[in-house]
Amino acid sequence: MKSPRRMKPKMQVETPPSDPSSHEAIATLAYSYWEADGRPEGAGLEYWLRAERETLDQHSLPSPDEERGGE
Repeated sequence: MKSPRRMKPKMQVETPPSDPSSHEAIATLAYSYWEADGRPEGAGLEYWLRAERETLDQHSLPSPDEERGGE
């Protein structure tokens, strides 16, 4: 007789709901910064974070750094 197979529990990752329009706005702004700087390779995250920070500032929302207590 075979022993019953044990199923691994599925990990559930909670993600905050996101506003697709702000994601698009951040992407557009980050792309414009990247293009203005001559499209450097490997700097995408820097441009994304800059655009995200500025977009959050415009909407008076706390930035990820502020939510963590400015670490």
